[in-house]
Amino acid sequence: MLTMPMSEKYNLCFIEKTEYKKWDSFVDESPQGCVSCYSWWLETVCKNGFDLLVLRKGENIVAGIPLIYSNPLSKKFISSRELSPFQGMMLAETQKEKYSKSLSEEMETLKNIISQIPTGTRVQFNCHPNFANWLPFFWAGFNQTTRYTYICENIKHPDIIWGGLRSNIRTDINKAKKLGLNVAYESDFGIFWDLILKTYKRQGRRPSFTRNYLESIYNVSYSHNAGKIIIVYGRNGVPYAGLFYVWTKNTAYFITSGADPELRNVGASSFLYWEGMLDAAKVADRVNFCGSMIPAIERLLRAFGAIQTPYFLITRDTLPAFFKVLYELKVIAGKLLRKTGLRYKSLLGS
Repeated sequence: MLTMPMSEKYNLCFIEKTEYKKWDSFVDESPQGCVSCYSWWLETVCKNGFDLLVLRKGENIVAGIPLIYSNPLSKKFISSRELSPFQGMMLAETQKEKYSKSLSEEMETLKNIISQIPTGTRVQFNCHPNFANWLPFFWAGFNQTTRYTYICENIKHPDIIWGGLRSNIRTDINKAKKLGLNVAYESDFGIFWDLILKTYKRQGRRPSFTRNYLESIYNVSYSHNAGKIIIVYGRNGVPYAGLFYVWTKNTAYFITSGADPELRNVGASSFLYWEGMLDAAKVADRVNFCGSMIPAIERLLRAFGAIQTPYFLITRDTLPAFFKVLYELKVIAGKLLRKTGLRYKSLLGS
């Protein structure tokens, strides 16, 4: 790998741990940079290892992508991690005035770095909504699926947001206020996790992530002043609903939420999202709801006046047949374990 000859002007390499600060600065500056691409986030969620592939121009990083390994025994499976919004290709801000010149440079940059994504692998990652040019990936044999997230701008202007809400959402919020619901910024992760479990139980499912996994993301984001949990409580002190969100570069990302299904008819979820946006306005200009492709959730996000925004899921499968069979067996085994509850008992710790 990294055998392609480059000019003295450009250089392909992997970022060493000693240069993580430089990588994080690149994430800060890139229009496609997301909190889930910071080195501290990756170190927390990528227990099977990761590499940071970059293209340098002199000392500056002009493009980069995290190669996140999903199998501890092999680097043949590369995919974004769960609850990590966008971990795809990032580019430096262009300095070219002419569109044709900046696009030509972008094409060459992407072609160079894509050429070093290993073949004989299964690759899957979600790109940031600000990444629009997947054509070089197409030329390199990748596939693309358009997905949608919902983004709410102008959160620093609650009157504008309120005017964009559907009437039923405003009714729910007002109902919650009349019932005396209030929000608290919770440090007790256990309260939030209980709400997550209740949500999944109502759906007849179990979380696809463990408590330890989610709690580790919360702890590391909180320690970097980039994450918060909000809980909606009733007058009796009972938790109704909870939201975990993170933020960076003027964007807040609503990672996951949960609610008590026995207390669904008091407007708690609408009140939670409303208060979440008001709180996020202290650190960001917009909220990215991080989805969803699920119809019931999509309807709720649409009702909040959020704008439907496309992003790319980019994939390529060049795995040898032997590894494909092993992977399919692993998927089947995982489904069986979740169905029987064995995974729930052994991994979720409850």
